Amino acid sequence: LEHASACREPMVAELQRSHKHNAWKRTPLAQATNTLTSKWVLKWKEINSERKVKGRLVAQGFKDTQADSSYAGTTTRWAQRLIVIISVQMGWPLVSSDISEAFLRGLTFEELEKTDSQSISRNVQLVLPPGSEELLRTLPGMETFDGRVECLKLIRPGFGL
Repeated sequence: LEHASACREPMVAELQRSHKHNAWKRTPLAQATNTLTSKWVLKWKEINSERKVKGRLVAQGFKDTQADSSYAGTTTRWAQRLIVIISVQMGWPLVSSDISEAFLRGLTFEELEKTDSQSISRNVQLVLPPGSEELLRTLPGMETFDGRVECLKLIRPGFGL
């Protein structure tokens, strides 16, 4: 509570990122079949020699009734090691980069289903943590969101869902 004002800005920014990338849509809670609760993960970070709070809204994926495997558009540790080994042997320079908001820019559940014939049609809904509705209502089109009767249907498998 002491740092509530410092937490508000990164929490709204996190919601804005997901909203901007159409990661979810409003849906009636009564129609939800695979509802996940969520939590805020807030951490202090040094950014440009200034101490700021970074915030992430994370789904509690262990409650996912459809989860038999997870998709992550990243390489495994073994694949990374193999690339390093080959690069050293061939004398190739290595360069790495970070893609901002990578999971939110990735494939939708529908697109993932089309790429894998054994994939099931995912239907995942997210319930916001207590106190987050006020923040969500600051986004365009979400001004009347009511968490008692609505939830957010996930369109994209953010953070490896």
